[in-house]
Amino acid sequence: MTAILETIWATVVGGMLIVSILNGLFTIQTTAMNLEMQVSLNDISEEVTSILNNEILARVGSGVDPDSTMITTAKSNEFEFKGRLAQETAVATIKLVQEDSTASGYPLKVYQNGSLIMGPFWLSDSLEVNYYKADDTELSSPVTTYIDSIRYARIKLDFFQKGINKENFEVNLKSQIVLWQYFYNMFL
Repeated sequence: MTAILETIWATVVGGMLIVSILNGLFTIQTTAMNLEMQVSLNDISEEVTSILNNEILARVGSGVDPDSTMITTAKSNEFEFKGRLAQETAVATIKLVQEDSTASGYPLKVYQNGSLIMGPFWLSDSLEVNYYKADDTELSSPVTTYIDSIRYARIKLDFFQKGINKENFEVNLKSQIVLWQYFYNMFL
């Protein structure tokens, strides 16, 4: 009789050990997949930020008459300006805007003369743009009275992607990037 009980006990302990090993393997696999997705998200967010910084925002006031208004809208979630993008001959109105929140997050889009040219890119938190004058004084948003005094901006982007969850816990992978853009074309 004791041999049967020992056999049952050994089976139970062995089963628990196998379940623990399988649970550990599943956790390792989930973590590895989330890590791979985080690296991919970081690469994508860096590429998007580089394009925004070097090809869009660097063109603020490019080709615009110095006596005309170069920045038309300066809000915390919307920035609209006039400038000539690279490889273009005509001055265009460019708008970087975070639209209303959806179930997927906050969509960030870039428009040229009302046509979508980039996006949507999904942000976990609202876009945050702070504007500064040449003497490093921060202007409160929305900027309406000193809009011609804006010389640079701080832009905070929180990109995110839904990760693989374990046991019905929601996992959001995030990549926060803060960039500072000086509007050289406005004072050169």
